[in-house]
Amino acid sequence: MSERISCIETKLSLCDQTAISETFPYATVSIGWASASDGSSDATYTEERLRDALDFADQFVLPVTFAAHAGMARNAWDKFQAALEQSRRFTVTLVASGADSDSVDPSDLNYIRENSELGKIFYQMPHELRNFV
Repeated sequence: MSERISCIETKLSLCDQTAISETFPYATVSIGWASASDGSSDATYTEERLRDALDFADQFVLPVTFAAHAGMARNAWDKFQAALEQSRRFTVTLVASGADSDSVDPSDLNYIRENSELGKIFYQMPHELRNFV
């Protein structure tokens, strides 16, 4: 299990899942994880890390979104698609900010949008990138 997910899991084990659901019945749990990227265009999410995130997400009854770096998601999109098919509660949020947005290829955003079910992909990125989706 990845170190990042273990850290989150430890924090959440102190909370009662039922209390979270009752207190925030309309919340969406956002699961993110550290990615080892050397800045190359072939950086990606590993199957192992995504499997760990899925195992963690299965603990929740609330909707879950997987926060993924917009510049890395395309190279692992087949893995993300498989994850999305496991539950109607799952979505992906593509994230880019500041300097990160320079590493995002707009054609990758278009590919993801065109090859995804409507309502399963969300975007958290600067306005200049939003124009491409």
